[in-house]
Amino acid sequence: MNSIFSKIFTFFLAYLISASFIWAQNAGMGGMGMGMGMGGARCVMPDMPTVPDGNTATEEELIAAVNEVKNFQELNAAFRDCLDNQERAFGEEIPENALRRILGQYNESVENEENLGAQVNDAIRAFRSR
Repeated sequence: MNSIFSKIFTFFLAYLISASFIWAQNAGMGGMGMGMGMGGARCVMPDMPTVPDGNTATEEELIAAVNEVKNFQELNAAFRDCLDNQERAFGEEIPENALRRILGQYNESVENEENLGAQVNDAIRAFRSR
């Protein structure tokens, strides 16, 4: 239950951060609201769940892992939405270092999701080959 609570909390936190950047932009702060670029609020990349070894995992463990992956994908999508909101909050005058950071985190989140999908598929194949 703790991991579900943690994931819901992370999703909610990402939502609040996204909303705060929109609020800052609408408040006329020129996209620098909430300390962007000044060590303030940031989008939080979700932690990747652990995928069990398909050679030794039970069917229940694999089903649980697939559900955790689905939840991770939702959290990861919220994280990328937060990054998109950060980028939009800067407007046309986004500093190069901020753009590099946002794009780097965005790409890392996509790679994490692809790697996790490959791990789950490998575990399922291993389970089925037993």
